[in-house]
Amino acid sequence: MAEIIKNTLKELEAQGAKTLEPTSEITSKSIAQNEMDKKVEKYISSVIDPELLPYPIKEYFKDVSQRLYLPFEEVATAGFAFLSNLITDKLCLIPTNDISYKIIPNLWGCIIAEKGTRKTPLFQAFSNPIYQKHFRYVEIFKEEQERYEMRIKALESKRKALIKAEAENNDEKIEEMKEAIHNLEKKTKNKPKSRYLILTDTTKEKLTDVLSTNSQGILIFQDEITRIIYSFVKDPEMRSLILESWSGASKHTIGRINRGDVNIEKLTIGLFGGIQPELYKQLVLAQEDNIASGFNDRFQLLYVVKDFKYQITDKEQNEIIYNEFKKLVDTLIDMKLENYTKAKEYPYIEDLYYLKLTDEAKKIFKSFMEGLNNELSQEYPLLRGFLSKSDKLLGSLALLLHTIEAINEPKENNYINADIMNRAIEITKFYIYQAIEASHIAIHLEEKKEIDFEKKRNRVLSYTLKQKLPIKLRDIYRPLKGVSKKEALQILEPYYIIEKDGQSFIVKEQKNNAFEVKN
Repeated sequence: MAEIIKNTLKELEAQGAKTLEPTSEITSKSIAQNEMDKKVEKYISSVIDPELLPYPIKEYFKDVSQRLYLPFEEVATAGFAFLSNLITDKLCLIPTNDISYKIIPNLWGCIIAEKGTRKTPLFQAFSNPIYQKHFRYVEIFKEEQERYEMRIKALESKRKALIKAEAENNDEKIEEMKEAIHNLEKKTKNKPKSRYLILTDTTKEKLTDVLSTNSQGILIFQDEITRIIYSFVKDPEMRSLILESWSGASKHTIGRINRGDVNIEKLTIGLFGGIQPELYKQLVLAQEDNIASGFNDRFQLLYVVKDFKYQITDKEQNEIIYNEFKKLVDTLIDMKLENYTKAKEYPYIEDLYYLKLTDEAKKIFKSFMEGLNNELSQEYPLLRGFLSKSDKLLGSLALLLHTIEAINEPKENNYINADIMNRAIEITKFYIYQAIEASHIAIHLEEKKEIDFEKKRNRVLSYTLKQKLPIKLRDIYRPLKGVSKKEALQILEPYYIIEKDGQSFIVKEQKNNAFEVKN
């Protein structure tokens, strides 16, 4: 047997095989790798099980997925983004005994996909029922603002009339004006508050004006979020404002020279939209300011579209499920959610209510987050920033699941239990998997470019060798769709090209794999 092994090794070496390592070294390396694989598997999942979700979002996500022929996970990503930002800073989660440690569900996310992959109809499935409320709120605010301004003008008018009555010693008129002024002062004591739900295109000035009167946080939603990222180049203060808004519900003051200070009681902004892989690589993965500021790590709801297949399913929308989903949206927008969940008021900020975790749920939360950051970050050091911020993702998902279930069946206490925390963890594992996929986008793109270029190279060379030489370079690349002049020059670089009268020619003879000029 020993002789057979020796002969086999000699044969392998003769064929150019690498010298085999001792069995003990292979075993120890394999064990170490297996241990690491097991650690990684604890924190990563490539799917979202629909059974983790409560009614009616499970049914609505399935319906949208089937109608648009999109993966359930992609639909769920958009759904989580829109729904969590309807709760926004109405409710927060206090995951430990430290009441200053709060998680507000104004999640950021994006669908990373090429054009034509049905991002727009997917977004519309969630934005349309919200816009119905949004436009109504905008109209109500406009009407309230007009009434407020009319009362302010009336108040000024009454004050002038009071001064005149006092000058004329008209006691009856004085009393009448005082009473009118008192009533108008009560009605103008508080300015009207807007309730913008979504902003699509905005400037820093518009955004701060909206936030200064908005009663809750707001979602910036763009079909292509590159627009807002590009705005950071022109206006770095916009980046700073949005970065600070990620934590949620903090007080913020912006000084303006001409208009005075703008005070924001609760600075809370969600961010969601689509982005193409190449732009994600350039703007999010490669832009130094976004990396240094942790802007890219704040995108916790990521979904990378791969192997998209266009298919028309010809399926009607399930109107029953759609109406149930719309009722849920209306409830999240209109109702006092603290009544459903028996939430307590946060002591430092008015109108911010909080939920806590049961002791068991708290242990699960703590164990998962510590393991995630201590074990998984060793395998994926590029994701350390993302992983350190993923308590926001986990807490927000738990809060969302709890709140939806509380709407279906009101809770008797203000605690999120272990079952919901475990389900939120399973969903979080999927987004960790997507974060890994997103971090590899630059590599995937380069690999794809190499494959595409190799295909073009074969086409160009095959076509060129069939032609009668000499031939103009343009007569090679123009008939070949998808091949540019620059690419043709790059492919034919190992061959000889001559310039004559401003034209590039492939010359007549071939020698040593190169077209050469005849002497």
